[in-house]
Amino acid sequence: MELALLRALLPLAEERAALNVALHTFTRSYWAQAENKACSVIFNHALNDFTLLLAHLWGGDGRSAIRAARSLYEHLVNYCFVSNDPAAADRYLGHQAVTHQILAKSRKWLGMLDGTEKKKEEHHLNKLGRDSAKLYQDMLAAHSSKFVGDWARLDLYSRARLFDLHGDYDTYRLFSQVTHGSTGGVLGTVRPTGGEVVHRMGPSLELAIMAFPEGVSYFMTLASRIEALNGVNAVELVGALDALLSKWPDYRRACKWVDSQLWPENPPASAMAIMGIFPGGRVRWYLHESALKLIIAAIPPDNSEFLESKAKEQLEASMARGLKWDEEGRPFTVAVPVPVAVRPGAPWLPDNGILMPRARGTGGTGSTVFGTA
Repeated sequence: MELALLRALLPLAEERAALNVALHTFTRSYWAQAENKACSVIFNHALNDFTLLLAHLWGGDGRSAIRAARSLYEHLVNYCFVSNDPAAADRYLGHQAVTHQILAKSRKWLGMLDGTEKKKEEHHLNKLGRDSAKLYQDMLAAHSSKFVGDWARLDLYSRARLFDLHGDYDTYRLFSQVTHGSTGGVLGTVRPTGGEVVHRMGPSLELAIMAFPEGVSYFMTLASRIEALNGVNAVELVGALDALLSKWPDYRRACKWVDSQLWPENPPASAMAIMGIFPGGRVRWYLHESALKLIIAAIPPDNSEFLESKAKEQLEASMARGLKWDEEGRPFTVAVPVPVAVRPGAPWLPDNGILMPRARGTGGTGSTVFGTA
């Protein structure tokens, strides 16, 4: 999928190359002129998240791209906020003590380390806790216990309104559905198909399409605000970002084309329970993935005795009509529309070791199919 998308995105190569140069020039200029420490930290966040946004976009990883774009909106608002308010900048920097105090108590996995490694990490965490304790207590004394969860004192929407950035707040809320696991956050990976709901594992190209213009525009706005607030020349970078943004229709078409190749026209075959009856009457249950041609041992369902007796009756009738056991030792198999759980520790095996060729040729679900009533 990624190779197909990269080929489809070749028309954007010139804009991407120009952006890399402009971004490098801008960041060098920024660090040379940076004075506000809080702004510098936020710019570090924004620069890394923008770089990740581009990587996710070129790979079609829409879920990660949405999260990066969402973060860029927060960085944009916060940068403006701490630039405009020295007290807010102090609170922002002071909140690092909260992070350090939480880190100092994070020892859940230390037991997995060997003696020397564990002691070193415990020493590091103990020192981190001690070194940040005074600042932590000072910040709580100055700002109350609410400071632990809220350095800004204003919610994001209120901060955004101060700088006329609240128009994008609904987009931020939309993108938050992915971060928070809301029902609507599965856009691009769940789709009604042929009367059924298909759940797809992999990239959400629909979300990538949404993340592209928003994330790029947030970073472009940040660059413009930095130029206005800090005097860092952003003309080249803004121009490169604007040129990239103009290619969004091309990106959208490329993603739409790749997505159309990924989604099935009909619901894919579900995994099917298979009952195998061996010579002598021994019965084994399996779960069969026909699309992958794999089969695995399964735990018999609750009503297995009834189902097995029905299948054996059917087998006896078939034997009376001339059915023979498979010469290679494979069982007589029956596809049963009941849910079964995979047997713990069982390996996935090629289905031709269990299913007879005629069975695989008729859909790969078994030699016979019957209901459970």
